[in-house]
Amino acid sequence: MITEYLLHTLEISFKTIEDQKKICKRVEDILRGIVIPNLSSEHDVVKSRACSVIATFCSLEMTDKSIYGEILPAICQNMQNKNLPVRVNAVMALNTLLEAPEIKEAMVGDLSIILTSILKLMNEIDLNHLVMALKEITVEFGEKISPYAVDLV
Repeated sequence: MITEYLLHTLEISFKTIEDQKKICKRVEDILRGIVIPNLSSEHDVVKSRACSVIATFCSLEMTDKSIYGEILPAICQNMQNKNLPVRVNAVMALNTLLEAPEIKEAMVGDLSIILTSILKLMNEIDLNHLVMALKEITVEFGEKISPYAVDLV
């Protein structure tokens, strides 16, 4: 599981990387080269760690906004994973992604998957991040979630 160790090292190095402006500019390359491909790993522990790294690093402002379009489908896929830690870390990544206005436009097509996944998780565990994600989605997408409301109840 060398990949998992690499992702973990990257995640714990965040504070140092965040403070170094030159390195910050390379974060998108790191995400594209290492993290995003591992969101689709065959190993759930690696997927979970990649989601966790996304949750950490996507709090930085991205120069190339198209990266959000690369990340969101994989996060939505991981929100439906059979493994609980993968789903939880995917929602935590979604929470961070919700801070970027660009991601909100891209999320409209995935609202059904996102809402269903969050509500299923809320039935399994009690986690504040789930409530925060649901609240943010409700506030942001108010009228757009009403078609899904009947299906979710």
